[in-house]
Amino acid sequence: MEFGHDGQFRDLRVTTPCCGRPTTLNDLAYSWPVGFARFTLEVLNPGLDSLPESVRRRLEDTLDCRIRLIWAHYS
Repeated sequence: MEFGHDGQFRDLRVTTPCCGRPTTLNDLAYSWPVGFARFTLEVLNPGLDSLPESVRRRLEDTLDCRIRLIWAHYS
């Protein structure tokens, strides 16, 4: 994370210290789903447990890129 932060998360490639395997910060297993992005789209209190696949496809078509859904968790 420190290396990524120092480079403003432009390069997410890392080598894991445990086994020396190359991967990316996006592909590590976190307790909650996380992601690193150039921008975010936020919906406050959507009243949904999941995003309908049709809405996801429409967003991806509109943005011309794949999206990763990250649900915020507040204590």
